Amino acid sequence: MTKNTTSTPPYFDHKASSSVTLYSDIGARADRPFMILATFSETSLGDLISKVAFVNTLKNQFDHARLIVRYNDFRPYSREVVSLAPNIDHAQPVHGETPRWLRPFLRDNRLWRPLSGVVSRSKRQHEAFYDLVVVDTMTNARTVHALPNPCPLQVPADLHEPLAQELSELGLDPQKAYAVVHYRDGTYPLKGGNPNRNGDPDAYRSTIDHIIDDLGCQVVQLGHPEMTPFPARPGLIDLSRLQNRFMLQAFAVSRARFMIGSASGPAVLGWSFDVPTAIVDCLEAHTGWGNADKFFLTQEITTPAGAVLANASLSEAGLLNIRALAKSMRANPNYAIRSNTAAQLRAVADHLHDITSGISGWRDAVVPTPTKRPNTFQWPPQTVWDVKFLDV
Repeated sequence: MTKNTTSTPPYFDHKASSSVTLYSDIGARADRPFMILATFSETSLGDLISKVAFVNTLKNQFDHARLIVRYNDFRPYSREVVSLAPNIDHAQPVHGETPRWLRPFLRDNRLWRPLSGVVSRSKRQHEAFYDLVVVDTMTNARTVHALPNPCPLQVPADLHEPLAQELSELGLDPQKAYAVVHYRDGTYPLKGGNPNRNGDPDAYRSTIDHIIDDLGCQVVQLGHPEMTPFPARPGLIDLSRLQNRFMLQAFAVSRARFMIGSASGPAVLGWSFDVPTAIVDCLEAHTGWGNADKFFLTQEITTPAGAVLANASLSEAGLLNIRALAKSMRANPNYAIRSNTAAQLRAVADHLHDITSGISGWRDAVVPTPTKRPNTFQWPPQTVWDVKFLDV
Protein backbone atom coordinates (compact mmCIF):
# COMPACT_ATOMS: atom_id res chain seq x y z
CA MET A 1 0.00 0.00 0.00
CA THR A 2 3.02 2.33 0.13
CA LYS A 3 3.39 4.45 -2.96
CA ASN A 4 6.55 4.50 -5.05
CA THR A 5 8.54 2.16 -2.81
CA THR A 6 10.46 0.67 -5.72
CA SER A 7 10.72 3.54 -8.19
CA THR A 8 13.55 6.06 -8.13
CA PRO A 9 12.72 8.95 -5.79
CA PRO A 10 12.27 12.25 -7.66
CA TYR A 11 15.28 13.98 -6.13
CA PHE A 12 16.44 17.44 -7.17
CA ASP A 13 19.94 17.51 -8.64
CA HIS A 14 21.38 20.61 -6.98
CA LYS A 15 24.68 20.19 -8.81
CA ALA A 16 22.90 20.79 -12.09
CA SER A 17 21.70 24.19 -10.84
CA SER A 18 23.88 27.25 -10.84
CA SER A 19 24.64 29.01 -7.58
CA VAL A 20 22.51 31.89 -8.80
CA THR A 21 19.33 29.83 -9.15
CA LEU A 22 19.90 27.23 -6.43
CA TYR A 23 18.55 29.44 -3.65
CA SER A 24 16.16 31.71 -5.51
CA ASP A 25 12.39 31.23 -5.63
CA ILE A 26 12.66 27.89 -3.82
CA GLY A 27 9.36 26.04 -4.11
CA ALA A 28 7.93 28.56 -6.56
CA ARG A 29 9.63 27.04 -9.62
CA ALA A 30 9.12 23.62 -11.11
CA ASP A 31 12.87 23.30 -11.71
CA ARG A 32 13.66 24.23 -8.09
CA PRO A 33 11.26 22.40 -5.80
CA PHE A 34 11.50 22.61 -2.02
CA MET A 35 13.10 19.29 -1.04
CA ILE A 36 11.77 17.63 2.14
CA LEU A 37 12.97 14.46 3.85
CA ALA A 38 10.70 13.29 6.69
CA THR A 39 11.81 10.50 9.02
CA PHE A 40 9.37 8.70 11.30
CA SER A 41 10.50 6.30 13.99
CA GLU A 42 7.04 6.47 15.61
CA THR A 43 4.94 3.32 15.31
CA SER A 44 1.80 3.97 17.40
CA LEU A 45 -1.28 4.53 15.25
CA GLY A 46 -2.47 7.97 16.33
CA ASP A 47 1.00 9.51 16.41
CA LEU A 48 1.92 8.07 13.02
CA ILE A 49 -1.29 9.41 11.46
CA SER A 50 -0.55 12.83 12.98
CA LYS A 51 2.96 12.88 11.52
CA VAL A 52 1.77 11.82 8.10
CA ALA A 53 -0.90 14.55 8.20
CA PHE A 54 1.77 17.09 9.17
CA VAL A 55 4.14 16.40 6.26
CA ASN A 56 1.21 16.07 3.84
CA THR A 57 0.18 19.62 4.77
CA LEU A 58 3.78 20.86 4.91
CA LYS A 59 4.30 20.04 1.25
CA ASN A 60 1.08 21.91 0.48
CA GLN A 61 2.78 25.17 1.51
CA PHE A 62 4.69 25.16 -1.79
CA ASP A 63 3.73 25.27 -5.45
CA HIS A 64 6.55 22.85 -6.16
CA ALA A 65 8.00 20.47 -3.59
CA ARG A 66 9.29 16.93 -3.29
CA LEU A 67 8.47 14.93 -0.18
CA ILE A 68 10.47 11.80 0.65
CA VAL A 69 9.49 9.76 3.72
CA ARG A 70 11.42 7.10 5.61
CA TYR A 71 9.44 5.27 8.27
CA ASN A 72 9.55 2.23 10.51
CA ASP A 73 7.60 -0.53 8.82
CA PHE A 74 6.85 -2.27 12.10
CA ARG A 75 3.10 -2.36 12.62
CA PRO A 76 0.59 -4.06 10.28
CA TYR A 77 -0.87 -0.63 9.48
CA SER A 78 2.36 1.34 8.95
CA ARG A 79 2.43 1.18 5.14
CA GLU A 80 -1.28 1.85 4.84
CA VAL A 81 -1.09 4.96 7.04
CA VAL A 82 1.73 6.36 4.91
CA SER A 83 -0.23 5.62 1.72
CA LEU A 84 -3.02 7.96 2.90
CA ALA A 85 -0.86 11.02 2.14
CA PRO A 86 -1.30 11.97 -1.52
CA ASN A 87 1.57 14.46 -1.27
CA ILE A 88 4.25 11.86 -0.54
CA ASP A 89 6.37 11.38 -3.65
CA HIS A 90 8.38 8.45 -2.37
CA ALA A 91 8.05 6.37 0.81
CA GLN A 92 10.86 4.10 1.91
CA PRO A 93 10.07 1.60 4.67
CA VAL A 94 12.70 0.67 7.24
CA HIS A 95 11.93 -2.83 8.42
CA GLY A 96 11.91 -3.69 12.09
CA GLU A 97 12.16 -1.48 15.15
CA THR A 98 15.12 -0.97 17.44
CA PRO A 99 14.16 -2.08 20.97
CA ARG A 100 13.75 0.88 23.30
CA TRP A 101 16.25 -0.52 25.79
CA LEU A 102 18.92 -0.69 23.07
CA ARG A 103 18.53 2.80 21.62
CA PRO A 104 20.63 4.65 24.26
CA PHE A 105 23.60 2.41 23.45
CA LEU A 106 23.59 3.13 19.73
CA ARG A 107 25.76 5.93 18.42
CA ASP A 108 23.26 7.10 15.85
CA ASN A 109 20.07 5.41 14.68
CA ARG A 110 18.46 8.39 12.98
CA LEU A 111 16.49 7.35 9.95
CA TRP A 112 18.17 9.78 7.57
CA ARG A 113 21.68 8.39 8.20
CA PRO A 114 21.42 5.35 5.88
CA LEU A 115 20.09 7.47 3.02
CA SER A 116 22.77 10.18 3.19
CA GLY A 117 25.60 7.84 4.10
CA VAL A 118 25.37 5.63 1.01
CA VAL A 119 25.53 8.53 -1.42
CA SER A 120 28.14 10.80 0.20
CA ARG A 121 31.35 11.19 -1.83
CA SER A 122 29.73 9.48 -4.79
CA LYS A 123 28.11 10.38 -8.08
CA ARG A 124 24.73 10.07 -6.34
CA GLN A 125 25.47 12.80 -3.80
CA HIS A 126 22.69 14.96 -5.19
CA GLU A 127 20.23 12.36 -3.92
CA ALA A 128 20.99 13.41 -0.35
CA PHE A 129 20.29 17.10 -1.00
CA TYR A 130 17.38 18.45 1.04
CA ASP A 131 16.19 21.88 2.05
CA LEU A 132 14.56 20.46 5.19
CA VAL A 133 14.91 17.28 7.21
CA VAL A 134 11.85 16.73 9.38
CA VAL A 135 12.25 14.47 12.42
CA ASP A 136 9.68 13.01 14.81
CA THR A 137 9.84 15.78 17.39
CA MET A 138 8.93 18.37 14.77
CA THR A 139 5.69 16.65 13.76
CA ASN A 140 2.85 15.95 16.12
CA ALA A 141 -0.86 16.41 16.63
CA ARG A 142 -0.39 19.73 18.44
CA THR A 143 1.43 21.52 15.62
CA VAL A 144 -0.36 20.43 12.44
CA HIS A 145 -2.95 23.17 12.80
CA ALA A 146 -0.24 25.84 12.76
CA LEU A 147 0.39 25.17 9.08
CA PRO A 148 -1.99 26.98 6.69
CA ASN A 149 -3.63 25.25 3.75
CA PRO A 150 -4.61 22.06 5.61
CA CYS A 151 -4.52 19.12 3.23
CA PRO A 152 -6.76 16.16 4.11
CA LEU A 153 -5.54 12.62 3.85
CA GLN A 154 -7.10 10.45 1.16
CA VAL A 155 -7.69 6.75 0.71
CA PRO A 156 -6.01 5.79 -2.60
CA ALA A 157 -8.56 6.16 -5.38
CA ASP A 158 -8.10 2.64 -6.71
CA LEU A 159 -9.31 1.25 -3.39
CA HIS A 160 -12.57 3.20 -3.19
CA GLU A 161 -14.72 0.79 -5.18
CA PRO A 162 -13.50 -2.48 -3.58
CA LEU A 163 -13.68 -1.03 -0.05
CA ALA A 164 -17.15 0.39 -0.65
CA GLN A 165 -18.24 -2.98 -2.01
CA GLU A 166 -16.86 -4.75 1.05
CA LEU A 167 -18.70 -2.41 3.42
CA SER A 168 -21.91 -3.05 1.47
CA GLU A 169 -21.39 -6.80 1.68
CA LEU A 170 -20.92 -6.47 5.43
CA GLY A 171 -24.37 -4.89 5.64
CA LEU A 172 -23.79 -1.14 5.34
CA ASP A 173 -26.55 0.45 3.24
CA PRO A 174 -24.85 2.75 0.68
CA GLN A 175 -27.97 4.91 0.44
CA LYS A 176 -28.10 5.68 4.15
CA ALA A 177 -25.86 7.86 6.32
CA TYR A 178 -23.83 6.33 9.09
CA ALA A 179 -21.74 7.34 12.09
CA VAL A 180 -18.42 5.85 13.14
CA VAL A 181 -17.87 4.96 16.80
CA HIS A 182 -14.71 3.79 18.52
CA TYR A 183 -14.13 3.27 22.21
CA ARG A 184 -10.92 2.57 24.07
CA ASP A 185 -10.87 -0.27 26.59
CA GLY A 186 -8.27 -2.32 28.43
CA THR A 187 -8.04 -5.16 25.92
CA TYR A 188 -5.56 -3.64 23.47
CA PRO A 189 -2.38 -5.74 23.77
CA LEU A 190 0.06 -2.82 23.40
CA LYS A 191 -1.47 -0.12 25.62
CA GLY A 192 -4.39 -1.70 27.42
CA GLY A 193 -2.65 -1.67 30.79
CA ASN A 194 -3.17 2.08 31.25
CA PRO A 195 -6.77 2.58 32.44
CA ASN A 196 -6.77 6.35 31.87
CA ARG A 197 -8.89 7.32 28.84
CA ASN A 198 -10.71 3.98 28.85
CA GLY A 199 -14.45 4.28 28.45
CA ASP A 200 -17.45 2.42 29.77
CA PRO A 201 -18.46 -0.10 27.07
CA ASP A 202 -22.10 -0.01 28.18
CA ALA A 203 -22.19 3.75 27.61
CA TYR A 204 -20.95 3.33 24.05
CA ARG A 205 -23.37 0.48 23.39
CA SER A 206 -26.23 2.68 24.59
CA THR A 207 -25.01 5.47 22.30
CA ILE A 208 -24.88 3.13 19.32
CA ASP A 209 -28.46 2.06 20.02
CA HIS A 210 -29.48 5.73 20.24
CA ILE A 211 -27.85 6.63 16.92
CA ILE A 212 -29.58 3.72 15.16
CA ASP A 213 -33.00 3.73 16.86
CA ASP A 214 -33.55 7.43 17.57
CA LEU A 215 -31.37 9.30 15.05
CA GLY A 216 -32.01 6.93 12.15
CA CYS A 217 -28.36 6.42 11.17
CA GLN A 218 -26.30 3.30 10.75
CA VAL A 219 -23.18 2.78 12.88
CA VAL A 220 -19.78 1.42 11.92
CA GLN A 221 -17.77 0.33 14.93
CA LEU A 222 -13.97 0.46 14.79
CA GLY A 223 -11.56 -1.49 16.95
CA HIS A 224 -9.55 -4.70 17.16
CA PRO A 225 -10.54 -8.36 17.61
CA GLU A 226 -9.39 -8.48 21.24
CA MET A 227 -12.22 -6.15 22.24
CA THR A 228 -15.33 -7.59 23.84
CA PRO A 229 -17.90 -7.50 21.01
CA PHE A 230 -21.21 -5.74 21.35
CA PRO A 231 -24.30 -7.84 20.64
CA ALA A 232 -25.06 -8.01 16.93
CA ARG A 233 -28.03 -5.92 15.87
CA PRO A 234 -29.51 -4.43 12.69
CA GLY A 235 -27.79 -1.21 11.67
CA LEU A 236 -24.47 -2.02 13.38
CA ILE A 237 -21.50 -3.04 11.25
CA ASP A 238 -18.68 -4.14 13.54
CA LEU A 239 -15.31 -3.87 11.82
CA SER A 240 -13.45 -4.65 15.04
CA ARG A 241 -13.92 -8.37 14.36
CA LEU A 242 -11.68 -8.16 11.28
CA GLN A 243 -7.96 -8.65 11.81
CA ASN A 244 -5.53 -6.05 10.41
CA ARG A 245 -8.06 -4.17 8.27
CA PHE A 246 -6.88 -0.63 8.90
CA MET A 247 -7.60 0.61 5.39
CA LEU A 248 -11.18 -0.61 5.52
CA GLN A 249 -11.67 1.21 8.82
CA ALA A 250 -10.01 4.36 7.45
CA PHE A 251 -12.26 4.31 4.39
CA ALA A 252 -15.30 3.93 6.63
CA VAL A 253 -14.26 7.06 8.56
CA SER A 254 -13.70 9.03 5.36
CA ARG A 255 -17.32 8.49 4.20
CA ALA A 256 -19.03 8.84 7.59
CA ARG A 257 -21.53 11.52 8.54
CA PHE A 258 -19.72 12.06 11.86
CA MET A 259 -17.37 10.28 14.23
CA ILE A 260 -17.32 9.70 17.99
CA GLY A 261 -14.03 8.35 19.22
CA SER A 262 -12.47 7.91 22.61
CA ALA A 263 -8.97 9.28 23.20
CA SER A 264 -7.17 6.70 21.11
CA GLY A 265 -5.37 6.56 17.77
CA PRO A 266 -8.33 5.93 15.42
CA ALA A 267 -10.04 9.15 16.54
CA VAL A 268 -7.59 11.37 14.64
CA LEU A 269 -8.75 9.80 11.39
CA GLY A 270 -11.83 12.00 11.69
CA TRP A 271 -9.68 15.14 11.63
CA SER A 272 -7.52 13.73 8.83
CA PHE A 273 -10.51 13.17 6.54
CA ASP A 274 -12.34 16.41 7.48
CA VAL A 275 -15.20 14.54 9.15
CA PRO A 276 -16.95 16.28 12.10
CA THR A 277 -15.49 14.51 15.12
CA ALA A 278 -15.92 14.45 18.88
CA ILE A 279 -13.11 12.99 20.97
CA VAL A 280 -14.60 11.79 24.23
CA ASP A 281 -13.32 10.20 27.44
CA CYS A 282 -10.16 12.27 27.02
CA LEU A 283 -7.68 13.63 29.54
CA GLU A 284 -5.84 15.75 26.99
CA ALA A 285 -7.05 18.18 24.36
CA HIS A 286 -5.57 20.40 21.67
CA THR A 287 -6.68 22.30 18.61
CA GLY A 288 -6.43 19.44 16.13
CA TRP A 289 -6.30 20.06 12.40
CA GLY A 290 -8.43 20.21 9.28
CA ASN A 291 -11.49 22.25 8.37
CA ALA A 292 -14.29 20.14 9.90
CA ASP A 293 -15.85 20.69 13.33
CA LYS A 294 -13.86 19.25 16.23
CA PHE A 295 -15.10 18.80 19.79
CA PHE A 296 -13.81 17.39 23.06
CA LEU A 297 -15.50 15.90 26.10
CA THR A 298 -13.13 15.13 28.94
CA GLN A 299 -13.51 12.62 31.67
CA GLU A 300 -14.58 13.97 35.05
CA ILE A 301 -11.97 14.38 37.80
CA THR A 302 -12.84 14.74 41.46
CA THR A 303 -9.92 16.22 43.39
CA PRO A 304 -8.98 15.36 47.00
CA ALA A 305 -10.58 18.68 47.98
CA GLY A 306 -13.88 17.60 46.45
CA ALA A 307 -13.81 19.81 43.36
CA VAL A 308 -15.41 18.22 40.30
CA LEU A 309 -13.52 19.19 37.15
CA ALA A 310 -14.20 18.56 33.48
CA ASN A 311 -13.58 20.29 30.16
CA ALA A 312 -12.55 23.94 30.65
CA SER A 313 -12.35 23.72 34.44
CA LEU A 314 -10.04 20.71 34.14
CA SER A 315 -7.83 22.70 31.79
CA GLU A 316 -7.82 25.77 34.05
CA ALA A 317 -6.71 23.58 36.96
CA GLY A 318 -3.68 22.44 34.94
CA LEU A 319 -4.85 18.82 34.94
CA LEU A 320 -5.86 18.44 31.30
CA ASN A 321 -2.59 16.65 30.76
CA ILE A 322 -2.09 12.94 31.33
CA ARG A 323 1.40 13.32 32.75
CA ALA A 324 0.48 16.21 35.06
CA LEU A 325 -2.59 14.35 36.29
CA ALA A 326 -0.59 11.16 36.89
CA LYS A 327 1.98 13.13 38.89
CA SER A 328 -0.74 14.69 41.04
CA MET A 329 -2.35 11.29 41.60
CA ARG A 330 0.96 9.80 42.69
CA ALA A 331 1.38 12.59 45.21
CA ASN A 332 -2.18 12.20 46.50
CA PRO A 333 -4.16 9.07 45.57
CA ASN A 334 -7.49 10.59 46.63
CA TYR A 335 -8.42 11.58 43.10
CA ALA A 336 -11.36 9.94 41.31
CA ILE A 337 -11.81 9.60 37.54
CA ARG A 338 -15.23 9.05 36.00
CA SER A 339 -15.66 8.02 32.39
CA ASN A 340 -18.30 9.68 30.23
CA THR A 341 -21.82 8.47 30.91
CA ALA A 342 -24.28 7.09 28.39
CA ALA A 343 -26.37 10.27 28.70
CA GLN A 344 -23.34 12.42 27.88
CA LEU A 345 -22.36 10.35 24.86
CA ARG A 346 -25.91 10.35 23.54
CA ALA A 347 -25.93 14.16 23.83
CA VAL A 348 -22.67 14.27 21.85
CA ALA A 349 -24.28 12.15 19.14
CA ASP A 350 -27.29 14.48 19.08
CA HIS A 351 -25.04 17.52 18.58
CA LEU A 352 -23.03 15.96 15.77
CA HIS A 353 -26.22 14.73 14.11
CA ASP A 354 -27.69 18.25 14.25
CA ILE A 355 -24.70 19.98 12.69
CA THR A 356 -24.46 17.41 9.86
CA SER A 357 -28.10 17.54 8.83
CA GLY A 358 -27.10 18.06 5.18
CA ILE A 359 -25.58 14.57 4.96
CA SER A 360 -28.23 12.02 3.97
CA GLY A 361 -26.06 9.21 2.59
CA TRP A 362 -22.40 8.31 2.52
CA ARG A 363 -20.21 11.39 2.68
CA ASP A 364 -18.39 12.30 -0.52
CA ALA A 365 -14.63 11.90 -0.31
CA VAL A 366 -13.04 15.25 0.58
CA VAL A 367 -11.23 16.89 -2.33
CA PRO A 368 -8.62 19.51 -1.35
CA THR A 369 -9.61 23.03 -2.29
CA PRO A 370 -6.99 24.78 -4.44
CA THR A 371 -5.47 27.68 -2.53
CA LYS A 372 -2.69 30.19 -3.03
CA ARG A 373 0.42 28.72 -1.44
CA PRO A 374 2.89 30.99 0.39
CA ASN A 375 5.99 29.05 -0.78
CA THR A 376 7.36 29.44 2.70
CA PHE A 377 6.48 28.43 6.24
CA GLN A 378 7.29 29.62 9.74
CA TRP A 379 9.30 27.65 12.27
CA PRO A 380 8.68 27.22 15.11
CA PRO A 381 5.00 26.92 14.24
CA GLN A 382 2.67 29.44 15.83
CA THR A 383 0.25 27.20 17.70
CA VAL A 384 -3.03 28.38 19.19
CA TRP A 385 -5.39 27.05 21.83
CA ASP A 386 -8.76 26.83 20.16
CA VAL A 387 -10.43 23.87 21.84
CA LYS A 388 -14.20 23.44 21.63
CA PHE A 389 -15.54 21.58 24.64
CA LEU A 390 -18.97 19.99 24.64
CA ASP A 391 -20.55 20.68 28.01
CA VAL A 392 -23.22 17.99 28.08
